Amino acid sequence: MAVSIEGLRRFAGADPEEDDSVLTACLEAAMEWYAGAGVPQDTTGALYDFYVQNLAAYFYDSRGTAEPGAHIPDEFISSVHMLRAAGR
Repeated sequence: MAVSIEGLRRFAGADPEEDDSVLTACLEAAMEWYAGAGVPQDTTGALYDFYVQNLAAYFYDSRGTAEPGAHIPDEFISSVHMLRAAGR
């Protein structure tokens, strides 16, 4: 299962009529963040999808703030350890 824009839209509570570009950017940013943390993208399955979707929704909710992504909540930091272990 991969995170879909429609699934992310429902999860984040985004307007169904809204252009996909913001959600797509948030999803890509979440995937890049996990990749930068050393999490293999396609070997962790549903757990990876869950955390990527959550982080993308966090980025979506945080859009328009002064420093987007400047503070990542602790639950995402700790998820890196689980996802790295799952990807082995």
